[in-house]
Amino acid sequence: MESLGLQAQFRFSEQAYNFQFLAAFPAAGNEHRLRRLQHDYFSDQPDFIEVSGPLQALPRSGWSPLGKEGRSIQGTCAAAYLLNRRKEPLRVRGQLTMKPGDYAALRVLWNSQVIGEFFPDAQPLEGTFDLQEFLLPAGGHHLFFEPLSPDAKLNIQHIRLEAQQADSAQLTRTLPFDLYQRYRMAQEISRHLKPATALDWGGVIGDDRGHLAVSEDFLSPSGARITSADVRHCDHPRHIPLTPEAEWPEGRTFDLVVSLDVLEHIPNPQRLDFLKKLDRMARRWIILGAPFASPQVEAAEDLLREGLMATQRFLKEHRELGLPGKQAVREYFGHQKGYQLMTFPNGWLPRWIECQTLTQHYFALDDYHAATLFNRLCNQRFYADDLREPSYRTLFLICKEPLPDELSTQLRSRLSAEADPDRFLSSDPAFLNLQQRILKLHQRRRSACRDAHFLIKEREKHIALLMETVEELRRLNRAPLHKIILRRLRGQQ
Repeated sequence: MESLGLQAQFRFSEQAYNFQFLAAFPAAGNEHRLRRLQHDYFSDQPDFIEVSGPLQALPRSGWSPLGKEGRSIQGTCAAAYLLNRRKEPLRVRGQLTMKPGDYAALRVLWNSQVIGEFFPDAQPLEGTFDLQEFLLPAGGHHLFFEPLSPDAKLNIQHIRLEAQQADSAQLTRTLPFDLYQRYRMAQEISRHLKPATALDWGGVIGDDRGHLAVSEDFLSPSGARITSADVRHCDHPRHIPLTPEAEWPEGRTFDLVVSLDVLEHIPNPQRLDFLKKLDRMARRWIILGAPFASPQVEAAEDLLREGLMATQRFLKEHRELGLPGKQAVREYFGHQKGYQLMTFPNGWLPRWIECQTLTQHYFALDDYHAATLFNRLCNQRFYADDLREPSYRTLFLICKEPLPDELSTQLRSRLSAEADPDRFLSSDPAFLNLQQRILKLHQRRRSACRDAHFLIKEREKHIALLMETVEELRRLNRAPLHKIILRRLRGQQ
């Protein structure tokens, strides 16, 4: 709409899927009326979400109608939609003001990341509470408001969000180490190749509840215009919903096609077709990365799959489908097609196991700041040391035309740096600060749990007294009137 010169206003009316919009040409003089399109009503009265900076935010689902006290959460969760229209990420701070409602704790999430947990004391939640600052990538995202008691109605009078410009480097450094290490290597290869266009198949960096970034944040420093394709949803203007078996438009090609940790999630009979499809899409280069079958990699996955990562869907799929073999990639692209292949180790296996283990610990804390600080520490301290064998993952650079000798030398020397054996998290003051934060989190949650148990016991005592009173009233009600009078007279003597 805006590319046509229209000014647009949109809303989600009550149901999450119920998207509506109005648009007008500014020259018509009607654009001031667009703001009357609110979540579930038409009015100039602003809704309960206030925003400053280059960000749009509005209610999406799970809210009561707007009243004098704001809105209450209805059901198990309410959602607000956040739209970052810029290419660069935003740094977002927030506050919410609550009025007394049901007695329940509240958790606030940005996509899947917990940015606030608020526990009631002797009284229901009331007052103004700060949300943790978070980095919001380009595109659409959600804030989720979840009462920790089923169907509790909590009253939120006002939500205030303040957004400021950030940069992609700040965002990508906070991503989980396993995502960071593979995309960082693809970025460094891409910088040497200098493609004009690139497609990332599997380019949603995140989970089913919202993307943490898009590959553009990594690959765009090379100067390429990035398009992403994935089976997962991503609310981003250059994202294409796509399944591995879907037909790709004939003739639509890119200088570089990137596919990282996708091949192992495709059933084995379809893997060759997938490689052929990548070949048709790419004009010049393909970067293909995956954990390939080897006794060491399979033993590492078994160790985690049978322990603290037993519930992880991606490891279950690896076992069900089987890890791909490197020889199949070499056979098709090297022997059949005659392309030049280079391989790069990615994710030193002993550290990959260690960091996966620690990641489960820090992510289980449900605290955005703790998780992103841990990610940043791992990414800054370990990435350069972990480009060596034995590696969890291997990246193939597949060149349809031979690379100049000088460029091949540059790539191998840049991505094969000597490891520094003296890099430890414990030597970084930020790691100690992280442990202090974790200690405070545990203390706060323990205190909230202790207060809840105390209140439960006090209310049980109160209930017991009320039940005794009720029982006494029942006995009096059943007794004859003359016995009640005699009992009272005896009590006066």
